[in-house]
Amino acid sequence: MKRAALGLAAAALLALACSVPRAESIFFSESSHPDPTAADCERCHQEVYREWQSSGHSQAFTSEAFQRASSQARATSCNGCHAPAPIDETAPVLVRATHLDEGVTCLSCHLSTQPGAAPLTMRGPATRTSPIEIHPIVAEDPFYRSNELCGRCHELELSQWQAAEAPPGEPKETCQECHMPSVRRKVESTHDEHGYSAIFVAMGRQQDLRRHGFAVPEEASEWLGFTVEREAGRAVVRVDNRMPHDLPTGAFGRRVIRVAATWPGGQATRVLAGGSAGSLEAGETRELTLAVPRGVRPADLHIRLERWDRKHELWTVLVEDEPGA
Repeated sequence: MKRAALGLAAAALLALACSVPRAESIFFSESSHPDPTAADCERCHQEVYREWQSSGHSQAFTSEAFQRASSQARATSCNGCHAPAPIDETAPVLVRATHLDEGVTCLSCHLSTQPGAAPLTMRGPATRTSPIEIHPIVAEDPFYRSNELCGRCHELELSQWQAAEAPPGEPKETCQECHMPSVRRKVESTHDEHGYSAIFVAMGRQQDLRRHGFAVPEEASEWLGFTVEREAGRAVVRVDNRMPHDLPTGAFGRRVIRVAATWPGGQATRVLAGGSAGSLEAGETRELTLAVPRGVRPADLHIRLERWDRKHELWTVLVEDEPGA
């Protein structure tokens, strides 16, 4: 019975989509035309929307750090990458005219800029699996599996990646492979408040896709080497950057990696990379000696590698080394 009802509803929606010249006007809010908001995309892509909403991309324009550094967005040369119009592979990144507070939003990456494209034509790396076309789609676009997509704004990181050597016998990982973890799911996802989205989801099929949190990889041990030698009065720390770009990378805000040591009754820190210490280049190994009181036993020394989290303004642990762990 449920399957029959679902089939009838799907048929009705399909007929509706085929009977009007612009079916997207039914599913997008009128106030959003010609530029839909992320909330419009959420209607059929809620899971992706929620990942994006918690990411730095969604706050690229509104974050206090950016507003402060850009004199409340008056440094207009920065605005293009913090509230970009739909990206064109061959043209400079421009600031969009609407919805600046959404930062790097769905349309920034997925709205087609091709001449003659129908209104609201979206593009991406996935294959269409639903028979209903709410908006035109350019599927399996190879641009979305390349570093050049991210490099339209992250130019420094792209140049570092291009200069880095690949691991022996392996290809270099792309931006997407590191910062958009793989997931198997459907392109569409059911929205809590829009029942019709469940019909689209039911008609689609799962694919190998990527999450949209754009976060620093959690398992730091996979992309850097970290060894500690404890001696009386000091600890020698060696860090090997296995990433295909500098550590830390980027040119905006405070970007620092430090070594922190703690022991009963004391602590010490020293900058390893970033700031005046300079970045640790791809493939580079850096050694640092941290002095500790001679009375501290090596077995009581806890060593951590930490990065400055600009969003939350605190130090976060990348990797740590405890005796006997």
